[in-house]
Amino acid sequence: MLNPELLEHSCALRQRGNAHYVAGRVQAANSDYKSAISLLVDNLEGEDAALSVPARRELVLAASNSAACYLAEQRFSEAVAACSIALKQDPCHVKALYRRACARLGEGSTTCAAADLCALLRAEPDNAEARNLL
Repeated sequence: MLNPELLEHSCALRQRGNAHYVAGRVQAANSDYKSAISLLVDNLEGEDAALSVPARRELVLAASNSAACYLAEQRFSEAVAACSIALKQDPCHVKALYRRACARLGEGSTTCAAADLCALLRAEPDNAEARNLL
């Protein structure tokens, strides 16, 4: 099981990243998000999923937020990779699906973007933003 102190530290990093993001400091935010991701990935190796739900949730949030930073900088391939980390843990995470679709559109991968948007709409049928992109 993940050490509770490591989980708290990753959560604090993510929250500090959130504060940076809101203040418009996208690079500082992404630095914190990437640190949280690294901390969690390095310590989730081989862990039993039933014992690590809070850690996996933190990983999903940090990775999805990192993707938002990459999108803000139009770094589409990095955004796709960050979303894929989140979606490996939670395949129906709406924000990660939406952000990956946006990144894939930015890359010109319309078929892959459409697949993400369809998956998002299966999870959340009334999502207007996804419908508008599709």
